[in-house]
Amino acid sequence: MEVTNLKAYLANTGQTLKDFCRMLDCDMTYMSAVMNGRVRAGRRLAKDVRIATGGTIRLESKLKKRHQRQGENQPQQESASAA
Repeated sequence: MEVTNLKAYLANTGQTLKDFCRMLDCDMTYMSAVMNGRVRAGRRLAKDVRIATGGTIRLESKLKKRHQRQGENQPQQESASAA
């Protein structure tokens, strides 16, 4: 079964959003917002959806972006006071 989104997957499998969310222990409002592109999925939800759908649906491309702390992954500045 080639399905590209969760809405189609649920329709093809005869599951309701409510039942799917209950199975994943996920808030239905949050899942609906992810499905409609209003918010990005968290890592846990993306993993749970991938597992529950047998890998058919992958939300990794819709993951929340992690914010870098100031100074992380930036090159260190050399000290100008080396005399």
